[in-house]
Formats: sequence, C-alpha cells, structure tokens
Amino acid sequence: MSWLTDRLTRLLAEGGLTVEVVARQLAIERSRLANIVAGAAVPNESLTRRIARLFGEDADEWLNHIHKRADETPAAARPPTDFTKVAKVAEVPEGAMRIVFEGLAVIARVEGQLHAFGNACPHAGGALGEGLLKGCVVKCPWHAGRWDVTTGKALTLLETAAIPIFDVRVVGDDIEIRLEDGVVAAPASAPPNLQKTPG
Repeated sequence: MSWLTDRLTRLLAEGGLTVEVVARQLAIERSRLANIVAGAAVPNESLTRRIARLFGEDADEWLNHIHKRADETPAAARPPTDFTKVAKVAEVPEGAMRIVFEGLAVIARVEGQLHAFGNACPHAGGALGEGLLKGCVVKCPWHAGRWDVTTGKALTLLETAAIPIFDVRVVGDDIEIRLEDGVVAAPASAPPNLQKTPG
C-alpha cells in the first residue's frame, strides 16, 4: 500500500467521510478519487495540494511522499496488463451494470454477453456505471451522453470521444478483465470547503 493510499484511507475513516463526499468537496468525479485512494492513479501536484489542504495537512509533505513513491515504483499508477478477477458472474444479471476495479471499469451484461468498459465519461468524468443501461447503450448520469458498451462508440452529437473497451472473460464463476491505458482522469477545478454529510 502506498503512502498516499494509506493516508487517504485513514483520513477518510477518521473523518467518517466517503469517497463520494470528498470528491464532491474537491469538485472532481468520484471515480477519479476512488482510483487515487486505491493506488490506481496518482494526482498531479495541484490536486495533491488541494487534497492535503482539504484535510488541513502540509501539502509539501504530501508532495514529497508522492514524488518519493513515484521515483521508487513508477509503474504503480499504471493499470495492470494481465486479466484480473473483478466480480462473480452471478453479480451481473442481464441488463445490469456493476462498477469494478476500484471504480476504473464497469461490467455490463447485454443479451447474455458480458462487456467491460471505462467508468469515466470522456466529456466530464461522470461515473458511467451510475448511469442508465438500455440495451447496449449506457447513458451518463451527468449530461446524458450515450455510448455503445459493445464498441465504445459515442452516440450523441455532444459526445465525440469513445469510451475504452476492455477484454473480458469468464473463468469458472469469476469475471476477469484486462485494463488498458484508455482509463484517464479529467482535470479538476477548485475545491469548496470540506463538509461532512450526515449519517
């Protein structure tokens, strides 16, 4: 576990906060913060400073730890190239989606076939797995962009960029996917003040 993953996990637990709450306070998509907390992505310097300030911590200390970790293991932020087990077959019924791999990807079952695709909308970073699946089309919950989950192709005039499609296979009762470099995070804007949500 990296220093950043350990620190964020501890701060979230101590504050009784969820990734969703903190992502909202930072004005970034939940999936981007989930990837950072999981160690699947490393925030840039600006976002690192914002996160540290949000928790009232020394931003320079955070940057020193992150840069040190990046020097030691530069491949840590890249997605794995091998197939990885992400869910059980029974967990993805027909017509349903399941966000997997710490928020990086979504598994959908369409007409009996499993499909895996990137969870981040290319337009604004909305979590596609929280959107609506109708047939083979997923609709982003933020701005209603639509993509074909079997090809990744954008289906609206507003959305011109395709979503990444990942290899998916079934091994016994397990669903496995292989991520590619198409998993990207959108830039973030300035954070509001940190607030804890009730209950």
